[in-house]
Amino acid sequence: MHEKVFRTIVIAKKESGFWVFVYGHSIEWLLSPLDYNVNPWIKRNLKGRYYVFIADIDDYGIIEEWVRNNAIRISTDTKTVVIPLNNEQSERVFLDKLQERLISEYSPFIGHCSQSIVFFPEATDVGFAESILEDEIVVDLLKKEYSIDFKKSPEIVGTYWVHSPTRLDFESKFFDNKVSASVEVHDYFKLYQGADVEVTFFQDSQEYSFGFYLDSETHLVDMGFEPDFIKVKVAQDGVVIYDYSSSFVKKVSFTLRSLSGPSVVGEDGEVHSRFVSSEFGVGKE
Repeated sequence: MHEKVFRTIVIAKKESGFWVFVYGHSIEWLLSPLDYNVNPWIKRNLKGRYYVFIADIDDYGIIEEWVRNNAIRISTDTKTVVIPLNNEQSERVFLDKLQERLISEYSPFIGHCSQSIVFFPEATDVGFAESILEDEIVVDLLKKEYSIDFKKSPEIVGTYWVHSPTRLDFESKFFDNKVSASVEVHDYFKLYQGADVEVTFFQDSQEYSFGFYLDSETHLVDMGFEPDFIKVKVAQDGVVIYDYSSSFVKKVSFTLRSLSGPSVVGEDGEVHSRFVSSEFGVGKE
């Protein structure tokens, strides 16, 4: 059995001496030999009244207790912080990696799908969310340092999430003819062996699908055409645990600017450099 923690971040602010909950999540994470463990809690002042608390929690029961008691209790080196949490409502959701959805919707992971549960208040406080978004420096810091994007997903302000990511990675490599490829699904912790895998390649009106049971093998496929889009779906015991789509990059264009001669002084007294621009691409249309 692999050691498991709930990688947790809680964001709160202080108003008139009282703590106000802003956002939080816990990620159920199996530890590899190279993983770190954050314990005890780390408290960091993000900016002004805003604070970030980070720790790895060993027991999911602690999170359940927070929700049940309407309070997050955090013991730091110096004192215990109690942050009110009135998120008595909950909903289970599946967060996929479909390209069309990732453009505008909440996605906490770069490469993983997730079975998640979100805890939220019975009544949404729109004014509170708007007040958080008005502090652009804080919002930008959260996105830059913790990948929490309130601008993209303002609906997550005031919510607490628990994520159980699917620890799978998909890899496909084309052969020189571009109509054949190798396909692998990496199951690093051997949690999903035997699950049903369905891979579909698309090119305009053409599509080619094939399936296999998840294993450690490299699977070879001949589509008969050069695809520009792919979808991958993995189901275990009839439940979809991985749903991914992506476009293939076929050509990258570059513009190169180079000096074509000595600089000259214009009538305005400014120094102007002479450039020649050329464009070229890697790949094909």
